[in-house]
Amino acid sequence: MTTGLKANSDGSAAIQVGGSDVITLTSGGAATFLTSPTTVQAGTAAAPSITTSGDTNTGIFFPAADTIAFAEGGAEALRINSSGTVVLSGGDTSANGTGITFPATQSASSNANTLDDYEEGTWTPAVAFGGASVGITYVGRGGWYTKIGNTVNITGWFYLSNKGSSTGDVTITGLPFTEGGKYAVCNFGRFENFTFSVQLNSRIGVGLSQIDLFETSAAGALTSITNSDFTNGAITYFSATYFI
Repeated sequence: MTTGLKANSDGSAAIQVGGSDVITLTSGGAATFLTSPTTVQAGTAAAPSITTSGDTNTGIFFPAADTIAFAEGGAEALRINSSGTVVLSGGDTSANGTGITFPATQSASSNANTLDDYEEGTWTPAVAFGGASVGITYVGRGGWYTKIGNTVNITGWFYLSNKGSSTGDVTITGLPFTEGGKYAVCNFGRFENFTFSVQLNSRIGVGLSQIDLFETSAAGALTSITNSDFTNGAITYFSATYFI
């Protein structure tokens, strides 16, 4: 018989096909595959193709060409894709040194020790007086941000060519994320062609996506800065850190 089960003199057994051993079985129950490659079904996260007795929804499966994935409890936990990137559940970490990539839509975690988001981008500061911006024009403006978890770092600038005709308290709008429940103070590194008393103050209000500007008098009184404090050509640079 050239195909079937064969007993070996050392106490092991072998499965033969066409007269050649393809699998050996030791007395301890270990199996050795003697042919290459050993092929299994692709499997799924819910039913991996390589798993263990009593925990069949945890193991290894093959979701696509040149891709290997690992499942835990019936859900995909990690995969290595065809470009060599290790993809974690909710984020990527590259095996070739290009860094960690988070999904475009944050997969938020309630665990205080889990970093669940990182994002870099731009935003466009806009000046408003009393919530309006009639006639306001710019020589230029720009803004940048980095978001790490629930922390947002912003920088920005604007240069007004015309302050327009709107009246009321000044705000800088367009922040990339809405403040999440804590006041934040901004830093202004340059200001030209607008006036204030002794000290310039600012804040990002609770639940808002704008910066409010104030001035402090010598007596310590805090009042808002308005259109009348600006002239055409007003320019400033600023930065802030706030939480969402």
